[in-house]
Amino acid sequence: MWVFGATDGIDMYNTLPTARHPTKSPYQLFDGFTPDFAITPRLPYGTTVVAQYPLAQQTIRTGRGFEATVIGRAEDHVGGIKLFNPITQRVITRRTYKVIGDHPIKGLIFDKPITIEIDKDSSNDSPTTS
Repeated sequence: MWVFGATDGIDMYNTLPTARHPTKSPYQLFDGFTPDFAITPRLPYGTTVVAQYPLAQQTIRTGRGFEATVIGRAEDHVGGIKLFNPITQRVITRRTYKVIGDHPIKGLIFDKPITIEIDKDSSNDSPTTS
């Protein structure tokens, strides 16, 4: 899984502008390619989703989908994401999926999202967290 995380991090880095080229990403500079995130979604690495089985493979016993982990966007497929299937230990590409829950990333230190409140009129220079 570390290799998938590194690959996803490199892909994210290459989609964003750099300090040296603040208006263009490395993908635009070297490949002339701009990923369209309106078509290909960008979900955080490690998000748990329910991936849909192809319609021909759906039965009463299998159901409509299975839980999988997002490991990045599918570069060679329009609108697809790469998923890791923990049961078969294989990487698959899907276009139909559903994110599970309000806070989809499992295994974080905090079970609730961190809220940081910054007040301009506060005499304390550090922000308060809850």
